[in-house]
Amino acid sequence: MILRKPYAFLMKHFRLINLALFALVLFMLTRVLSLYSFVKDYLNTNIYNVTLVPISKYINTYVYIALILIILICGLLSYLLKRKDKPFIAYIYITIIAILTLILDAFVNNYFTFTAANGYNEQMARLMRDLTLINSFIYYPALLILLIRFTGIDLNSFGFKEDKEFLDDEADREEIEVEVTFDKYKYIRIFKNKLRYTKYFIREHLYAIIPIFIVVALIAGYNTYKYIFVEHKVYKQNEIFYSNGYDIKINKTYLTDKDYAGNTISSQKRFFVVVDASVRNYSIDREFDSSKLALYIDNNSYTPTVSYNRSFVDLGTPYTKMSTIARGKTKNYLFIYEVDKPNEKANFLLKFQDLISKDKKQIRIKLNMLDISEFKDRETALLDNELTVWLNN
Repeated sequence: MILRKPYAFLMKHFRLINLALFALVLFMLTRVLSLYSFVKDYLNTNIYNVTLVPISKYINTYVYIALILIILICGLLSYLLKRKDKPFIAYIYITIIAILTLILDAFVNNYFTFTAANGYNEQMARLMRDLTLINSFIYYPALLILLIRFTGIDLNSFGFKEDKEFLDDEADREEIEVEVTFDKYKYIRIFKNKLRYTKYFIREHLYAIIPIFIVVALIAGYNTYKYIFVEHKVYKQNEIFYSNGYDIKINKTYLTDKDYAGNTISSQKRFFVVVDASVRNYSIDREFDSSKLALYIDNNSYTPTVSYNRSFVDLGTPYTKMSTIARGKTKNYLFIYEVDKPNEKANFLLKFQDLISKDKKQIRIKLNMLDISEFKDRETALLDNELTVWLNN
């Protein structure tokens, strides 16, 4: 393969090239963190809804273009710098990161495109979560290296000033033949040599590197924590969350097809999910909008109904429209959902539409469903004997 050496262009625009690489790597880190959060949610909720949140939102053409650009730019930089005996190992490292991310993205995309639709696989979900988390960690050293490079802190180590003689040298623009060979002992020696010089560089520029590293670590840590544990948290039952001026807690959830008297409610074999929730109002006296509380069973969504309130009066106070909650007061409601009969391994997720957050996010609550659709014989007793009544199972 014949190439024309662009070393003069590299010397002139070295810091700008590293700035472009920094932007590409930072973009990929945000995408990897988003993918990690998505896979983590899938592990917590056991639900993948291709209509609402498809995998293409996290792995798409822009991601592949960014990865290919990183590989091409770093590959070219590594080759040119190596020929001039300049530090190049960092760009090999970034190239490896991009290749590993490309492979991981293809693996995750293949799972959600072809496998997730056939059922939830917990082992595979855990593997994808762990791999994406590890993948995000290896981006931080690359960002730190590129930040140092485009700020020019270690520019002297490249000795470009001594190379100005090559700018007008016709030999630097001649065509060259690229020969691909591999000598592992040679690269082991190079690695040890670069590692030694890296230690020297860190010692010489320690006071400049530490502030940069601390700032990058704090920003990355804060954004990671906020993205994963605040904005994309999945709540559990009996865990209070605040939204739209309410404190809301899901106490219990029931699945049944029978009313309080044990009679089948629907002749069409419909089932009902009953959600027992506590709602505390911190705003003005107002009615709670139940339409903001949607139930998801696997890929199907449902909204509350008041048509069957009388059937569940034994479980609590069913929600009714025009029911006002005074400021500073708490009310317990039953929200009733008419649903198709769920399969045995169905996953239940409640979503509350938040209106005060910047991105109007949906707060998610994982439900632990208690099936009370069948009466179970616990024990029998004769007249005048004590009988224990089981209320929850």
